[in-house]
Amino acid sequence: MKFIGLLIAMLFPGALYFGQVKYADLDSLNLSLQKNLEVNLSQFGKAKIKFKDGYIYKNCLIQTVKANYIVYLKNGVLHDQMIDKILRITFINYPLELHFDEKNKGNIKLVIESFED
Repeated sequence: MKFIGLLIAMLFPGALYFGQVKYADLDSLNLSLQKNLEVNLSQFGKAKIKFKDGYIYKNCLIQTVKANYIVYLKNGVLHDQMIDKILRITFINYPLELHFDEKNKGNIKLVIESFED
C-alpha cells in the first residue's frame, strides 16, 4: 500500500490528497505551527480535544492555534485553552491529529489507523 502512495506521489507531484487535504498543505501548516504563527484550522471542521488530565471535549471547532493557546468554538461560544494542557486534537471528518511538543509547537499528522482510548 505504501508503494502505491509513493508511486502516485512520483507520477503526480503536489497532487497527493488525503480526503480533501493536499499533503503539501499539511507541510505548510506544520511549518507555520513550528514558527509559532497563528494558524486557522476551522476548514477541518469539528474536532475532539483530549487533555492530559483525561478530559475530552467533543464537537469543537478549532478556530486558531496561537503561540501558547488555541481558540475553539463549542456550543456557539468561543473558548481558549492553554496548549500545555492538551494531549492531542483529532479532527472528526479528516484523518488528522494535532500534537504539541514540550515547547508548545504543533505538528499535524496524518492518521491512517486510530484506536479509541
